[in-house]
Amino acid sequence: MVALGTFVLHSFVKPPVTAGRYQLHGTQPTAGITVGEHVADVIVSSPRYVMPPDQILSTFPPAMAEGDFSGRLPQIVLKRRTLPWEREPGGPPSGAHDPPRPWLALVVIAEGEGALSPDPAPVAECVTPGEALPHPEDADSPVGYYLTVTETVVKKVFPTVEDLPLLVHVREVDIRDTELANGDDDGWLAVVLANRLPIAVPTADPATGQPVPAPVRYLACLLNLEGQVGVLPTDADLATDDTFHLVAAVQDLRLAARSAASTDLVVMGTGHAATVTNAPLAAPGAGAAIGPSEAVAAGAATPGSNAAVAAWASPKASPAAKATATQAVDAGVAVRKEMAGGWAIDVSPFVLEKTYRFPVLAHWSFTATNEGDFRSTIQALDVGLLGTQYGTVFSADPNGPDPAQKVEHVNLPDPTAPPRPDPPELAETGHLALPQTSRRGDAATAWYRGPFGPLPTDRDPPGSPLAQVSDQLRTLTPDGREDVSLAAAFEIGRLLGLSQPALVSALVQWRSEQFGAARAHTVAGVLTQASPFTPDVTRQGRDLGRLVGMQLMNLAGQAPEAVVGPGRPIADPGRPIGLEGPLDQVVAAGLGLDLGQLREQAGSRGMVAALASTDVAVAGGQRIDQATLAGLRATLDDEVNRVATAARPRRTDPGTSDAGPAAGTPGTPGTPDALDELLDALRREEPER
Repeated sequence: MVALGTFVLHSFVKPPVTAGRYQLHGTQPTAGITVGEHVADVIVSSPRYVMPPDQILSTFPPAMAEGDFSGRLPQIVLKRRTLPWEREPGGPPSGAHDPPRPWLALVVIAEGEGALSPDPAPVAECVTPGEALPHPEDADSPVGYYLTVTETVVKKVFPTVEDLPLLVHVREVDIRDTELANGDDDGWLAVVLANRLPIAVPTADPATGQPVPAPVRYLACLLNLEGQVGVLPTDADLATDDTFHLVAAVQDLRLAARSAASTDLVVMGTGHAATVTNAPLAAPGAGAAIGPSEAVAAGAATPGSNAAVAAWASPKASPAAKATATQAVDAGVAVRKEMAGGWAIDVSPFVLEKTYRFPVLAHWSFTATNEGDFRSTIQALDVGLLGTQYGTVFSADPNGPDPAQKVEHVNLPDPTAPPRPDPPELAETGHLALPQTSRRGDAATAWYRGPFGPLPTDRDPPGSPLAQVSDQLRTLTPDGREDVSLAAAFEIGRLLGLSQPALVSALVQWRSEQFGAARAHTVAGVLTQASPFTPDVTRQGRDLGRLVGMQLMNLAGQAPEAVVGPGRPIADPGRPIGLEGPLDQVVAAGLGLDLGQLREQAGSRGMVAALASTDVAVAGGQRIDQATLAGLRATLDDEVNRVATAARPRRTDPGTSDAGPAAGTPGTPGTPDALDELLDALRREEPER
């Protein structure tokens, strides 16, 4: 496993089986029987013309970004580690010890160096005319995009055959230590690099001669090189030219398209020789950029284009025209057309040299400028705390002799600007006083500071206890106010972490497996006063609940009184009545009788006769007469007889009569049940035995 904060680079990870058509032969040897051989055709497929969006984890530079990217090669990160080697690209034979050759290449071209198809075309048209990819039936999409470039661009911009294996590698990272964790699941990534640094060479203003920024738009295309590796340059071809030329574009075909005076060149097929290399870039606003609408006006046939799309993609189109045209197309298609706006011109009618077509699986555009890197951004900062109104800063002085030169000057407020609000309350440590509402609803102020501080700060020593909640990081300052800086950082970090699906999935998995194991371990220990088993935290089993259940069942069988609890007695002794003393005293107290009178009568007639002749007192002081008492006694006797009869069913044999209810009537006491039938069967079998 990769350690946190590190990563491992692998030259390649070749799949066991590459994409293509295979034939499986299967036999089943059986003694004495001849079984025919089974033959099955299998096609192993892989992305060929369109890269699935879920396979692209990130790109650099980001799509539609602007900045200084001259210090880092563009790249695209793919999710599946074996993807760049899942097809055979062909080309010159490789050496016995050479690494496998990838079939993908990332090519970066500037505006004017090539043409990207404005609309998807049938996959048969996405390769150079006269070329055909092996197994044409293996197509992941019926249509795709293609890039058209001249032989000059291929020789000067495309990587060499020997460089292809060096521009693709596999990166093994820890998914907890990378921003790519939101799409990756195992930490193995395939990275395809470009061989060109996107730069912007400053140009001189023709009027003043001063250097002016010259932003250059670049298009990054992930190309399929199947069957066309042979057109790439080799190290032998470049052996006589090893000089690095610092140019933004090696060929600008937009100038050639504009120079076409009429459509006769297209109709007659004579074309226009455009072999200009190191073409200078036009200054901003010079009109060198040509969009699809201008290409149509100049005589270039743009396949599949229409007036709405052409007007939308034109850099001179108004925002209203772009918004109106965008409503008729899909959002994803609109974005791709916007990024390919400077490359949507068909260059083949205007050049005499050979052109090539390559399938484009993914593409994005970005703009390289002379500014925007980290160093220039930091140097352009006006250093000062919030509320600073004057002082010295290092930036361009609008009142100086050269407004474009950065110098140290006094930062004076603009007298024409509206009055500024009162400066906030600041501390020398960089803390800012902000309004705070406590949990009780009280209004107060609290100190807050961002991650950057003007002074060195003391770090927590190693081994310090980690905070579990943000409230543990709230501190009280000497002036009595709270410092919520670390608490806010904790809460922001927690929310950012929970916004990543991979982190949420890991927490849910931990809770369902490891937390469940720990809880079962604790419950079993409390019940049995002993640990039944120790969960293995290094393994993540999905049958943990079944394992815990079996362990608890075994313990319940060995010590049921410890797991289930003590058994309940069969008969409940009932609650104590709380009466003590002789029997006659207890009976008299319970029935509400006069004990003195009862004893006087018992002396002459006995206790039983005395109780029989004594009336029982009832609530309200009323006495029950003998007639009522006889009726109650008869009712009680009938109820007792009914309960006894129901508890002891009477059988009625065939041919006999019963004085009670009719035998066989459902719900009557004389009805024989299943137990009676079983006993009768046993009696009939006894004589036979």
